[in-house]
Amino acid sequence: MPSFMNLVPESVNPDELQKLLDDKRKQKKCKSSAESMFDIATKHLDAMIEDVCDPVVHKTAALLVLDRMIRWHMTMAQQADGENALAWSQDSGRLSAAYDLLREVSLGESDFMAEEN
Repeated sequence: MPSFMNLVPESVNPDELQKLLDDKRKQKKCKSSAESMFDIATKHLDAMIEDVCDPVVHKTAALLVLDRMIRWHMTMAQQADGENALAWSQDSGRLSAAYDLLREVSLGESDFMAEEN
Protein backbone atom coordinates (compact mmCIF):
# COMPACT_ATOMS: atom_id res chain seq x y z
CA MET A 1 0.00 0.00 0.00
CA PRO A 2 1.54 3.37 -0.98
CA SER A 3 2.16 5.94 1.66
CA PHE A 4 0.52 9.24 0.82
CA MET A 5 2.65 10.96 3.42
CA ASN A 6 5.75 10.42 1.24
CA LEU A 7 4.22 12.39 -1.62
CA VAL A 8 4.02 15.67 0.27
CA PRO A 9 6.94 17.77 1.54
CA GLU A 10 7.73 17.59 5.26
CA SER A 11 6.89 21.25 5.78
CA VAL A 12 5.30 24.16 4.00
CA ASN A 13 6.67 27.64 4.30
CA PRO A 14 3.62 29.87 3.93
CA ASP A 15 5.70 32.83 2.72
CA GLU A 16 7.30 30.75 -0.03
CA LEU A 17 3.93 29.28 -0.95
CA GLN A 18 2.38 32.73 -1.19
CA LYS A 19 5.28 33.93 -3.35
CA LEU A 20 4.82 30.95 -5.68
CA LEU A 21 1.11 31.69 -5.93
CA ASP A 22 1.73 35.38 -6.58
CA ASP A 23 4.34 34.58 -9.24
CA LYS A 24 1.99 32.10 -10.90
CA ARG A 25 -0.83 34.63 -10.94
CA LYS A 26 1.47 37.18 -12.58
CA GLN A 27 2.46 34.66 -15.25
CA LYS A 28 -1.04 33.44 -15.92
CA LYS A 29 -4.46 34.84 -15.28
CA CYS A 30 -5.62 32.48 -12.55
CA LYS A 31 -9.32 32.09 -12.01
CA SER A 32 -10.28 32.24 -8.36
CA SER A 33 -14.04 32.63 -8.25
CA ALA A 34 -16.08 29.92 -6.57
CA GLU A 35 -17.65 29.01 -9.90
CA SER A 36 -14.32 28.73 -11.73
CA MET A 37 -12.82 26.61 -8.92
CA PHE A 38 -15.80 24.27 -9.05
CA ASP A 39 -15.57 24.04 -12.85
CA ILE A 40 -11.82 23.33 -12.79
CA ALA A 41 -12.13 20.70 -10.06
CA THR A 42 -14.99 19.03 -11.92
CA LYS A 43 -13.00 19.03 -15.16
CA HIS A 44 -10.07 17.29 -13.50
CA LEU A 45 -12.26 14.79 -11.65
CA ASP A 46 -14.01 13.92 -14.92
CA ALA A 47 -10.63 13.50 -16.65
CA MET A 48 -9.38 11.20 -13.89
CA ILE A 49 -12.34 8.85 -14.13
CA GLU A 50 -12.07 8.82 -17.95
CA ASP A 51 -8.38 7.89 -17.74
CA VAL A 52 -8.68 5.27 -15.00
CA CYS A 53 -12.34 4.12 -15.21
CA ASP A 54 -12.36 3.27 -11.51
CA PRO A 55 -13.79 5.35 -8.64
CA VAL A 56 -10.70 4.49 -6.57
CA VAL A 57 -8.95 7.26 -8.49
CA HIS A 58 -11.29 9.77 -6.84
CA LYS A 59 -10.69 8.26 -3.42
CA THR A 60 -6.94 8.47 -4.06
CA ALA A 61 -7.21 12.11 -5.11
CA ALA A 62 -9.36 12.97 -2.11
CA LEU A 63 -6.87 11.37 0.27
CA LEU A 64 -4.00 13.23 -1.38
CA VAL A 65 -5.88 16.52 -1.02
CA LEU A 66 -6.73 15.78 2.61
CA ASP A 67 -3.10 14.89 3.31
CA ARG A 68 -1.92 18.21 1.89
CA MET A 69 -4.55 20.09 3.87
CA ILE A 70 -3.52 18.27 7.07
CA ARG A 71 0.13 19.19 6.54
CA TRP A 72 -0.77 22.79 5.73
CA HIS A 73 -2.83 23.11 8.90
CA MET A 74 -0.11 21.48 11.01
CA THR A 75 2.47 23.90 9.64
CA MET A 76 0.22 26.87 10.27
CA ALA A 77 -0.45 25.63 13.84
CA GLN A 78 3.29 25.49 14.50
CA GLN A 79 3.76 29.04 13.24
CA ALA A 80 0.72 30.60 14.90
CA ASP A 81 0.31 31.80 18.46
CA GLY A 82 -2.30 31.15 21.13
CA GLU A 83 -5.86 30.68 19.96
CA ASN A 84 -4.86 30.80 16.30
CA ALA A 85 -2.50 27.86 16.82
CA LEU A 86 -5.26 25.96 18.59
CA ALA A 87 -7.73 26.64 15.76
CA TRP A 88 -5.27 25.44 13.09
CA SER A 89 -4.50 22.36 15.18
CA GLN A 90 -8.18 21.53 15.74
CA ASP A 91 -8.88 21.79 12.04
CA SER A 92 -5.88 19.54 11.35
CA GLY A 93 -7.48 16.98 13.65
CA ARG A 94 -10.80 17.25 11.84
CA LEU A 95 -9.07 16.76 8.50
CA SER A 96 -7.20 13.75 9.89
CA ALA A 97 -10.51 12.25 10.99
CA ALA A 98 -11.93 12.79 7.49
CA TYR A 99 -8.83 11.13 6.02
CA ASP A 100 -9.19 8.12 8.33
CA LEU A 101 -12.92 7.77 7.62
CA LEU A 102 -12.48 7.94 3.85
CA ARG A 103 -9.60 5.50 3.94
CA GLU A 104 -11.85 2.96 5.69
CA VAL A 105 -14.51 3.18 2.96
CA SER A 106 -14.08 0.26 0.58
CA LEU A 107 -14.79 0.79 -3.09
CA GLY A 108 -14.49 -2.86 -4.02
CA GLU A 109 -11.78 -5.24 -5.12
CA SER A 110 -9.70 -2.60 -6.88
CA ASP A 111 -9.46 -0.48 -3.74
CA PHE A 112 -5.84 -1.06 -2.79
CA MET A 113 -6.27 1.16 0.28
CA ALA A 114 -9.13 -0.77 1.88
CA GLU A 115 -8.31 -2.95 4.89
CA GLU A 116 -9.57 -6.21 3.41
CA ASN A 117 -7.36 -5.93 0.29
